[in-house]
Amino acid sequence: QDTTSSSSACSSVRFCSGSGAGYKALCVLTGQVDAYFLSQPSTYQWDTCGVQAILHSMGGCMLSYRAAVQATKQQQPMASAADCSNLHVQYSASGIPGESSPRKWCNAGGLLAVRDLSVAHKLLAVCCCMK
Repeated sequence: QDTTSSSSACSSVRFCSGSGAGYKALCVLTGQVDAYFLSQPSTYQWDTCGVQAILHSMGGCMLSYRAAVQATKQQQPMASAADCSNLHVQYSASGIPGESSPRKWCNAGGLLAVRDLSVAHKLLAVCCCMK
């Protein structure tokens, strides 16, 4: 499903939806889409770890959506991958403390996968202006 944003500030962004976290993340890797973002904790570490490693090797990144939105609202610098190192989706051998399986292995902050950080900046600006 393809949805073009109606806000004038967001008019150059086109939102699409599709099934499967792995498929959508692979679409970023292959260049079929510029970004994949998910604001809900509905993916799991096994859905994203491989793609995150490949994106990183290509100069892209997979960020925690919640952390990236917060950083954008606070106008924290995100000019380089180094600036974003604390925003990456994190993996831990013990999962999320206090959660039971399988929820302890979810990507609790959502995610934002991009091959190019400038795309993340544009998308975050749009997401932060939407109410």
